[in-house]
Amino acid sequence: MNDYWKLPGFADVYLEDSWVVGLQATPSLFVVEVDLVLRETHPQYAPPASGEQYCYRPGWIRFVAVSTLRWFDQGQPPAVDRTGESDFGGIDTFTFLKDVYSIVGSFGRIEIQAGRQPVVTLREYP
Repeated sequence: MNDYWKLPGFADVYLEDSWVVGLQATPSLFVVEVDLVLRETHPQYAPPASGEQYCYRPGWIRFVAVSTLRWFDQGQPPAVDRTGESDFGGIDTFTFLKDVYSIVGSFGRIEIQAGRQPVVTLREYP
């Protein structure tokens, strides 16, 4: 198994302290909505906001050309944080082997087989 930071575009994010705020599966697409922790090497990194430990930015991890999706031990329903946003907890591990990706957290364990590597993107601000 390989760790997520070996994937293109993932070296400058730190998923272990990021927060999953949404999970969406549709035919051939799986999207994890995340409050991402940006490492200092990320081009959009900024010093953490007051009271924050890290630089958080909302974004997505998108898996396209999904052929198989398995969700094990789905865990508890999401908590709702003080802003009213769903909170599925953090990502404990994200590994891959060839075209099979495994994401584990309090939401359970999700295995995705996809024809393309996942892509991490940040929400654009006006």
